[in-house]
Amino acid sequence: MTVLLEGRVAGGTAFEKLVEAHHSDIHRYLWHVVTLGAAADDLSAETFLRAFRARRSLPVDTDLRPWLFAIATRLCRKHFRGERGRAATLAARKQGRSANGVRPEGETVQDARGRLEAIIRRLPLNQRLAFAMRRFHDLGYDAIGASLGCSAGRAQIHVFDALRRIRRELDAPARGNGGESRQRAAVTRGSDDGTG
Repeated sequence: MTVLLEGRVAGGTAFEKLVEAHHSDIHRYLWHVVTLGAAADDLSAETFLRAFRARRSLPVDTDLRPWLFAIATRLCRKHFRGERGRAATLAARKQGRSANGVRPEGETVQDARGRLEAIIRRLPLNQRLAFAMRRFHDLGYDAIGASLGCSAGRAQIHVFDALRRIRRELDAPARGNGGESRQRAAVTRGSDDGTG
C-alpha cells in the first residue's frame, strides 16, 4: 500500500498513515535480516526517523515502499559493518551442530528453524537483503535493485545465489534424509523467479 498525499509525505497525520501502512513490513524485513528483536526494533525506529527527516525532499512520484526499504537496507549495512565478528560467533553458538556439520539426532522443528536462520545469517549481506525482500516481502526485482543500489538483473542474481546457497547447505549434511528436503521445499515454495 503506497501512501501519497498530494504527491508528498507531509508531517502529522500523513506521516502517521505512512508509518501505519509500512511499519510492520519494514520491521519484519529488518527482523529477518538481523534476527535480533532489539536490533530490529532500533533499526525500524531509525528507518522511520530518517524517512521523517527526508520526507520534504522526496520527488512527487516517489513510490514510498521501495524508498523505505532502501533506507532500512542502508541501516542494515551500517549495522553489519559494526557487528560482523559478533554475529558470526552468535550464529555458531546458536546453531549447536557438531564440528563435522552433521545434524544432531533428534533435531526438533525448532532446531531445524534455528539452523535455517543460521544459514540465512551466513549469506553475504547483499544476498541476505535481496532474499529477505523477495521471499518475505514480495518486492519486485526493480524495487530490490533500487534498495540495494544495483540493477534489477543483479538483484535477481542475488536472490538466485542466496537460494542456491541455502539449498546446498540444507542438503549437505542430510543426503538421503527426507526431513531436510521438506525444509528446503518450505523455504523455496512459491518462488517465482525461475530458481525453484
